[in-house]
Amino acid sequence: MVRSEQIKQNNDAIKKCLKAHNCTQTELAQKLGIKLQSVTKWLQGDMSLSRAQEIAKHLNVSISELIGEDKGDNSEIITFQGKRYKITPLD
Repeated sequence: MVRSEQIKQNNDAIKKCLKAHNCTQTELAQKLGIKLQSVTKWLQGDMSLSRAQEIAKHLNVSISELIGEDKGDNSEIITFQGKRYKITPLD
């Protein structure tokens, strides 16, 4: 998958998760104690994996669901910014 397609997929998935949890980008920024500009950067593909895990935990979704790779098989192996990762839950 081309990086721009991956970013669009991630962007759409994050927006879907926010909508499903009745959370706006502004509310997410406030709850995480960050600037709205940071959320905007995430939607443009500038997000670290650790931040993605934090957002997923906040929204109570899997990281694969957050970035649009939820295949329904409970697999937590994802492709993020062109690299493959095995995700383990944060406590």
